[in-house]
Amino acid sequence: MIVSINNEKKTVRDGTTLTELLLGEKIIADAGNLSGIAAAVNEKIVSKKDWNHYEIKEGDSVDVFSMVSGG
Repeated sequence: MIVSINNEKKTVRDGTTLTELLLGEKIIADAGNLSGIAAAVNEKIVSKKDWNHYEIKEGDSVDVFSMVSGG
């Protein structure tokens, strides 16, 4: 199925969870270390506690945000 990740079209398998998607795209390196990262699907933030169970659907738009420090 086709989904959008940070405005780039990607093909993923049916049943892919948000965690699997982010690991597969190398956006996160470890599902146990999610500090400083947020994800929205179709413009709605998905709680990190739900990432392992949140299934991505055909046509979903996923936006990933990472915190950056500085001044």
